[in-house]
Amino acid sequence: MENRYLDWDRRTLEVQRTVSLQQLSKQTLSHVVRDLLNNVTSPSKPEVIEVSLASDLLAIKFNLNTMQINDDYPSALNLGTLRQIKTLSVSLPAVLGPYQEVHAVLRYASTHSLADGCKAIALSHGLDDNGQLQLDFNDGKYFPFEGIPINEGVFVLSFPNATTRQRELLISLTDVILHIRYTIRQAAVPRTATVSQP
Repeated sequence: MENRYLDWDRRTLEVQRTVSLQQLSKQTLSHVVRDLLNNVTSPSKPEVIEVSLASDLLAIKFNLNTMQINDDYPSALNLGTLRQIKTLSVSLPAVLGPYQEVHAVLRYASTHSLADGCKAIALSHGLDDNGQLQLDFNDGKYFPFEGIPINEGVFVLSFPNATTRQRELLISLTDVILHIRYTIRQAAVPRTATVSQP
């Protein structure tokens, strides 16, 4: 059992990738949001980012697969095939008034199994916001979204009160920035015992 732990507990490479949803979108994200909030119908184009408004809830849906994160460190480098999210945080470039918070929820909407309480985060300040009051790497619990493969997974970012209390904030929203911190490791390979020669 100890050998199995030692096989797995090897140092991993740690990487941060910053992704702008605006850059992935064929349309200007702020225009799409503004048109939805103003009930303006604009010609739709095939998109990798889906934006919808229903029952006062604005939702932005995206897939990690479209970000091609694996291509940053190609397999030819032999760094490892297991690439998993450690933490994920969000920045929301928008105009906030004094003492104004953001109210949003980022939810994992795919089937990868996660620990209880790790499938969603509530965003309140919108600046590299990971949904936690303090990020503590010494905490023994899993972080939200920890363990999700970086090449799969659908997420939905939802804003309640989109047409009322958060309307002005959302109209000023110019982008959604994801800060994806992930690890790269080799699959566990059993260690071979070394025998010293007499």
